[in-house]
Order: sequence, then structure tokens, then C-alpha cells
Amino acid sequence: MLDNTGKLVYQWLVQIDANTGQPTGVRKPNDPADPDYVQPMMDFDICPLPYVWEPIDPYCEATSFYCAPGYVMNADSTSCIKATDTMATPPATPYKSVAVSNTAFQNNYALIYRINSYTPTGGGSPYYFGYNNPFWANPTAVSTEGAMNRCGLWVDLNNDGAADAILNKWLGFTATLEMPADKIVLVAVSATTSGRIILTNQAGSNRTIVSFSNTTLYREWRLFEVPLKAGRNIIQMEGQAGVNNLLCFGAEIYSNTWDELYWEDSRIPTVLWSTADMRGQYFHTGEGGYSCPAGYALDYNNGSSVCRQVLVDTVKQHNSGKLAYRRRKRLLRGVADGYIEQNIEGTGTGPYFPPVPDTTTCPIN
Repeated sequence: MLDNTGKLVYQWLVQIDANTGQPTGVRKPNDPADPDYVQPMMDFDICPLPYVWEPIDPYCEATSFYCAPGYVMNADSTSCIKATDTMATPPATPYKSVAVSNTAFQNNYALIYRINSYTPTGGGSPYYFGYNNPFWANPTAVSTEGAMNRCGLWVDLNNDGAADAILNKWLGFTATLEMPADKIVLVAVSATTSGRIILTNQAGSNRTIVSFSNTTLYREWRLFEVPLKAGRNIIQMEGQAGVNNLLCFGAEIYSNTWDELYWEDSRIPTVLWSTADMRGQYFHTGEGGYSCPAGYALDYNNGSSVCRQVLVDTVKQHNSGKLAYRRRKRLLRGVADGYIEQNIEGTGTGPYFPPVPDTTTCPIN
């Protein structure tokens, strides 16, 4: 027996009385050479294709979920978290910061990177914005416009109000943000030659988001989309000077979205944190800052500094002894046709595949 093609074909034509709308009793073959010929048409309701369905993406059905001892489940139940705090070690010689400005901090625009569009070393495809907006740009090379002149600072070792040469050493600050829900923020960093952003939250400790260098980095203001998690987020922003002139470091965090800043580049952003407010304060991290054990991040905590480690583990489950399926795929004559849908009862076009007993694959625990 042949399978349906989904096409409805008419073998005969029946004559209908135009006045009564009733058949006259006359009929003739539906011949392609006949002017009255009716062509075949696709009708999957009357001539359904011989589809069959298979379940895919198997997983073990759970009766409950739990975390390893010492861990707690995060807010969205996607991972287990273990947070540990210990006291930070203060620096033997704390480094005080001093404001810096310079006509050399000249730039025509800022650079903004979308999430997943930049590499860990700062490569990628930025968008340019902020032309002629003195909050972002300093096209006329003055010492009063642009981001770095607004919030730049550096080390003042002898408290004489001038920047001192601390070369090839990371130094910076941490900002602690408590978020009610996951959110993407924009973090901007620049320095003499190198800058970096390190993040600690419920996704883990001391994750380097980006670390980049350029011999003229002091003329750039790079904004990166950074994903924060619900709860505490420690954002560590640091800079480095590879040469002993144009000593500078600056960083800011904005709550605005990429679209708000890129499409409205005359907008003054909502600043959550800025090194402009750190001028005259002591550096938190790196050379002349607090130190933490390996694997811990500094939470400055308004001067009551602690070191925090966040370990992340997978969520465990108690198996029911049944194998379930997340999705189902459609096949035509034994070959998958590319159509896949969620295996949810009462939805889609395919049949629901219920969990099946399988204590070999899913032993009860």
C-alpha cells in the first residue's frame, strides 16, 4: 500500500445544474485535456502525510532536588552556592589616589560592546557613540571634557597632589551591588595601557570578564555589557600603567541599557558607581590595596573589608526511576524532517510521550 503524498486528486467531474444546484446525473473523467479539468491540491487534513514521532532529549525524572552539604540552592534553583567570608589583609602601605586630567585624554567617541560580542582580551566589534557629547568625548583635546578627565585618578604616594609612577602593577577598586534580579549593566574601564573587569557573584568567584591593553588606552573609553546575578555582585575594576607618563585609571558602572546609550548618545547616563567619587580615597585592590587568599574576592564593604569566595556546584536530584523526554521530533518515511517541538502534554501537533520506567538509566536514589 502506497503512502499519502498530502495531495488530493479528483478522478471524476460531476455536472451541476446551475439553476437548482443539484447534480444532473452526468459525470465525466477529470481529464487534464478537458477545459473543466480540476488540478490536484494539497490537503493534509484529507490526505495526511504518514508522519511518525519519536521522543528525544531524555532525562531522569526527579522526585526532589537538593544540594551537597554546605551548599544552598540559588534563587532560580539552577545551581548550588557556597559563600565563605574571611577578613581581608590591609596593605602595609596604602596607596592614596589623586585626580588626574590632561589634554592628551582626547577622543572623538566612546566604544560600547554588546554582551557576547567581545573576547576575554577586549577584541570584538564595538559600536561607536557619544560624538560631541562632552560626557563621553573630548574632540578638542581640553582637560575638562571626556570621561577620563571627569573621573580619572592615579596614585599619590607622597601626598603632594601629583601622580607618582607605579608601573606594571594592577591597582583599582571594587563596587558591591545588590541586585533584586538578574540584570545586565554597562561597565567602563580605561587606564594608561591596560584595564580589566573581574566579577564575583552567584556564578562564581574572580571571573575575569575582560582584560585588555593598548598603548593609547588612555584615549579610549570602553563600555562592556556585564551580566549581574540576583544578590550580591562584586565588580573589581583595575588599571595598569606600562609607561611613566599619562598615568591614569578610570572606571564607571551604568544602569542604562545598550539601546538607551547607543541610540540616544546625547543622554547623560545613570551612574551607579564612579572613580570620580574615589578621588582622594585609598585604592582597594592590587598594589597598595587589600589582599585576599587565592580564590577570594575583596568586598570593600564601606571600609570593613572582607574577602568572599563563591563556589558553584550542580543541583543534585532524587530520581523517580523513570526516563522522561524534553522534546519530540517528527519523521516522514523514517527520515527526520527537521520539525521538533517540546514534549508537553496537550500542546503541539505530535503525541505526548510520558515517562517510562527505567531504573537502569535512572536508578532510584
